[in-house]
Amino acid sequence: MKKMFQLLVTISTILILGACETLPDFTEEDDGEFISFYDARINHLMDAYNVPGADIALIRNHEIVFNRQYGVTNTTTETAVDEGTLFRMGTLTKTMTATAVMHLIENTELELDSRLYDHMDAYRLEDSEFNEESITIRQLLSHTAGLTGEADFRHYPPDAGHSVSDILDGHAFLERAVMVHPAGEMFEYTYHGYLLLELLITDLSGLSSDAYVDIHILSPLGMDDTTYSPDAHDVASSHDISGNPLSYYAYPYRGPSGLFSTAHDTAVFFNAFMHHERNDGLILSMEGILAMHDGVMEARDFYGWVSDETGLGFFVEHHDNALAVFHTGEGEGAVALAYIYPETGDGIVVMTNGENAWPFVFTLSGDFAPGLDLPVPTMAGLYHTVHIIAHVVMGLLGLYALYKLVVLVYIFTGSRLKISPALTLGGLLEKLVPVILLVGWFYVAENVLGNLSPLLQFRFSWVLIVVVMLVFTGSFFEKEPEKKE
Repeated sequence: MKKMFQLLVTISTILILGACETLPDFTEEDDGEFISFYDARINHLMDAYNVPGADIALIRNHEIVFNRQYGVTNTTTETAVDEGTLFRMGTLTKTMTATAVMHLIENTELELDSRLYDHMDAYRLEDSEFNEESITIRQLLSHTAGLTGEADFRHYPPDAGHSVSDILDGHAFLERAVMVHPAGEMFEYTYHGYLLLELLITDLSGLSSDAYVDIHILSPLGMDDTTYSPDAHDVASSHDISGNPLSYYAYPYRGPSGLFSTAHDTAVFFNAFMHHERNDGLILSMEGILAMHDGVMEARDFYGWVSDETGLGFFVEHHDNALAVFHTGEGEGAVALAYIYPETGDGIVVMTNGENAWPFVFTLSGDFAPGLDLPVPTMAGLYHTVHIIAHVVMGLLGLYALYKLVVLVYIFTGSRLKISPALTLGGLLEKLVPVILLVGWFYVAENVLGNLSPLLQFRFSWVLIVVVMLVFTGSFFEKEPEKKE
């Protein structure tokens, strides 16, 4: 099934390229036409997808050639986004944590294949049927340590005061950190692994992880607008799927999420990971950078659809003519993306303050590549494919719902009404339709659509609920045939 879907993604990518034929090529001598077109395109997409605010940067040939801000920090106050507005990096923070760990590897006795427990005393996982002692640093960085997956970090009360150990113990969120697979055997995206890395950084360096990141990464790169502890007034308000501003919140941890930044600062950070000699020794050696971009294992679930492999703090895509590495960022009411082509020195950073902004982000990631003569990110083709399929299916479901509504009206307005007799094969199949729809929807919503477009997921849910109610209700009734006189 995945191969069939990948074929559809390929076709959609061709459609994207066709749709972008009017996008001017970027040239170093005169980038004005490209920049003007892209600026207008962003404004159009902001309106089309109802995105509150955004900060966007483009990297070309190792230089930041475009950085502009759009929209508002808060839909109630309508304060304009400016160069000093901070956005949530969300899980993009993991790339920063991974870089800090790699810095430790290059400057201490720590190695990628060192066992965690040989270097960290701060925490011990709960015993399981698997071998906790075998977990390595490489496995934690690549989400292959066999730990539990994501937990409900979104609804964490900002003043709860839990420590990282409390969170790992399950006192703050839904799951206790525990091994559910043998280490090194499969990919499982997890917050818990990066919480353990946060503790490791402190144990080895004697510094808090945020202090270590500030000293060895942010300061050397001049990322003065990036922080774990911003003034709340400098942060763009997060917005729910309907565009309503949310109250300010901050997480009590640093490893998996928690950084605030600008698109310019984030672009500076990702530009330091381009495969260029000037980056050798800037914050990491070139050997360290290449190691982080080296695929460890095939990703799965949503990450398997949009990447080829998991690297160390990055996801990796092997295009026919270019390597790409990226990471997405998400928190409650905010999404972000940093996608770079490290061998050519090109990339894009998109930061937003709306939960409904994924379609905007994915569309932009597909729009900018053709103008730079780069391969379109798989996530852009995937979104385009899902968008088309979802709307076609919604249209068909809508027509089917209308048909069932007409049938029900006809039945209930008839002179005779009776409960359907004992199940026939046709009746049984009709009753199974809602079950099949719901099972299929659970898979699509959880693994693909919910990640690509929460708003589309919301609309699809309501269409599906109406259809299921009509089908299930109608399957129990039939009009009694009129008797011939």
